[in-house]
Amino acid sequence: MWITIVFWGCLLARRGLSLLKRKYQRHTN
Repeated sequence: MWITIVFWGCLLARRGLSLLKRKYQRHTN
C-alpha cells in the first residue's frame, strides 16, 4: 500500500507547506 502512504504524505506535505507559507507571509507582512 505504498500509494496510500505517498498520497497521504503528499496531502500532509502540501497542507503543511501551505500553512508554513501562509504563516511566513503573515509574519513578513
